[in-house]
Amino acid sequence: MIELLDELHEIIDIHPRNGANLEKIGGFKLLMDVMFNNKSKSVRKEAMLVFSGIVQNNSDMQEIAHKHGGLELMYQYVKEDADKNKEQVIGAFSSLIRTPCTAIKAEFFGDMKGLDWVKQIILDKKASNRALRKLYFLLYDLIVKETDKSIDTVLYNENLIKDYFVSSKKIISRMLKKLHYDNEDDLLPDHVLREFILNCLGAIFQYKTKALKKDIVEFLNGKCSEIEG
Repeated sequence: MIELLDELHEIIDIHPRNGANLEKIGGFKLLMDVMFNNKSKSVRKEAMLVFSGIVQNNSDMQEIAHKHGGLELMYQYVKEDADKNKEQVIGAFSSLIRTPCTAIKAEFFGDMKGLDWVKQIILDKKASNRALRKLYFLLYDLIVKETDKSIDTVLYNENLIKDYFVSSKKIISRMLKKLHYDNEDDLLPDHVLREFILNCLGAIFQYKTKALKKDIVEFLNGKCSEIEG
């Protein structure tokens, strides 16, 4: 099965139209069924990788994936127990949710309580750094596009995402803790994760400077001093 999925992935990479062709013959829904229900962790992971390639930057296939239950990936993250699969779930979900399709974002922010889902992953001490890196990349993209026309009819508040995170001391605290490192050897492996966290914090605090409490300012200034030293 993995070999077949590998071959399918190569076909999808040739041209985006091949994803639509797969849907026409009923193969895309079957792929999603494998992604959600196959008993093999490796097969599910490979199917999610193919799914990502099909829907990424393809609004037509994103809409189709949504109709087939693509947002169920949020529940799939909880069901998966292997870090590599959880990481691939977030990657697949990110490819789906970074979309101009208002229906997808409306359900994500509304009925699916998407921001609560993001919060739970951030606060989960067992979440791998690779999973968090993918999540913060997605979060920053959502923050940046918060006032875009693609979601201005979805959010009742154009600063909903930033307000949500500013109001949660636990989230901000966890983000700051992830910036901490004990020595220089710990700095390089997760530097991309720290970069995405800083991007998110920068966007949040640029919007609401009052959220920069004294202890947060001192923490960030301390880190800047360490880097300059």
